Amino acid sequence: MLRQGLSLQDRAPQIDGVLGALLAKLEKDKPTLELGPGDRQACETFAFGVFGRADKVDRAGRADRTTAMTFYAASIFFEAGHFCLHGAAA
Repeated sequence: MLRQGLSLQDRAPQIDGVLGALLAKLEKDKPTLELGPGDRQACETFAFGVFGRADKVDRAGRADRTTAMTFYAASIFFEAGHFCLHGAAA
């Protein structure tokens, strides 16, 4: 659901609200994740994809609030990948 929502270019404010709530829940649940060895790579690959979409919009000079939220979402996925590699102490 999050991936589909983030990929929408012209989202309604209601969608942004749902995505924000979902990101907040993911952030809250992040410390309790138990992921396998390949999950870090999957998080990182997904994070680079999300970041790349936001970067493309930003470089085209069309950045807006949605672009900022997309960069933020990418940062969450990068952190999740880092967590998988280094654990809670990182």
